[in-house]
Amino acid sequence: MIRIICLNPVIDRVYYISDFVEAKKYYEIRPQIFVGGKGINIARVMSQMGEKCSLYAFVGGENGKLIEKEMKTCGVEMKAFRTDGETRTTINIIDNARRQETEITEPGVMINQESQREFLDTLQNDIRKGNRNRNACNHLNDMLCHRSKPSVYNSHCLYVIHR
Repeated sequence: MIRIICLNPVIDRVYYISDFVEAKKYYEIRPQIFVGGKGINIARVMSQMGEKCSLYAFVGGENGKLIEKEMKTCGVEMKAFRTDGETRTTINIIDNARRQETEITEPGVMINQESQREFLDTLQNDIRKGNRNRNACNHLNDMLCHRSKPSVYNSHCLYVIHR
């Protein structure tokens, strides 16, 4: 079982605007919407390659539901841990004419202590009862939520994985 950790997933909204100019209004441009984050992208590809994997992610609001739906569609087992806020969004403006990209990234939501504990306990229990043969892999990626304490990553997660 491949375990993939993505504590800071994202919904990418991509706008294609040729000759983009800042401070100008653009009307009726529909974004392409993608579920993303390094861990989610890895889970998607591993599933496409036929590998059984489990994604551990903090999600919230409608964006969180979109992430869960996408992972189900991809055949990825989702271990979702609820947040009080909305899963972050990134806005990308792609200007193909100028070959430039503008990106606006929202901060991730603050993860409360109870949710952190639930995540760590679940991960630790899954690893203990999981298959530890040569195909077992624990991939730590996109671990640090920008607004959570580094200790979530540094002490807790690495302790759980290497124990």
